Amino acid sequence: SKKLAGSYTTDDKQDSFKYTVTAYNSDSSVNTSFNYEFGMTVNRQNGSFEERIKFNSGVATVNLRADESVQIEKIPTNTLLRVTESNYAGYTPSYQINQGASVDGDTTSLITIVDLQEH
Repeated sequence: SKKLAGSYTTDDKQDSFKYTVTAYNSDSSVNTSFNYEFGMTVNRQNGSFEERIKFNSGVATVNLRADESVQIEKIPTNTLLRVTESNYAGYTPSYQINQGASVDGDTTSLITIVDLQEH
């Protein structure tokens, strides 16, 4: 999800931020054979929509504005992903994983997809 904090205007909420989601192998190399398409729920400023996201050679992108979020569905368990934010000139990016502490930076550490129904 994309949140703006601090001082911002209504116009700032229309700025678009690009997120690149990259799949990795266990040796931390990009998983170029990860060529899949997944459904995703996108919560936009004007409503919630079902869309598709396609990974080509391990890479997919999505654009979000302030107060928007995306949930990618049915990514296989144990998939390793990293999310990188770009197009943030004039902003200081940070990220938070699973309600953890907020971390300054534009790139997450490797995230392992788990099946919450198994836990």
